[in-house]
Amino acid sequence: MNYREAVKGYVGLHRPASAQDRIFACPADVFYYDETTAACVPHGQHEQVVYYYSSYVFNGLNLLTTNYPNFAYNGILPGIGGQKLGAVKNSSKTALVLEASAIMPYSWHQPKPPVSGGEPMFDDARNLVSFADGHVSYINIYWNDSLRYPNGMFSVAGYYDPPAGYAYQWSGD
Repeated sequence: MNYREAVKGYVGLHRPASAQDRIFACPADVFYYDETTAACVPHGQHEQVVYYYSSYVFNGLNLLTTNYPNFAYNGILPGIGGQKLGAVKNSSKTALVLEASAIMPYSWHQPKPPVSGGEPMFDDARNLVSFADGHVSYINIYWNDSLRYPNGMFSVAGYYDPPAGYAYQWSGD
């Protein structure tokens, strides 16, 4: 189950996902990068049924298994899927729900094109993130551009916690 489906009843939605459900759409979400080709798609992610018409995702990558199509990491990913909020040790730094662009990361608010032949990810991409303690911040997301996985794929920011000095973490400990 995705974030949108998990919370839709709390906002008065009792029907299948629809592009008219604007509460799940970030106004700056006017493009996204395809997860498999890294090509820029000139439409909002929230306009796509595959994303349940939402701009936002839950910090639950730890629930993914190795059969996920783009899984390039060997091990359990960070995330708080399955944890009770009270069990999250550092709730003021632990991401809960965030703009989907933060996972890669790139920014809908400060977009920039990738360098020629480069990946569409950027260190310190600015994204809106809500935290396990309830606050929301517009923060920089760390991306390790030198990290490559055994299959040659580029790293994805949501696959590892950032170094010290960043205002967030993916893991709940």
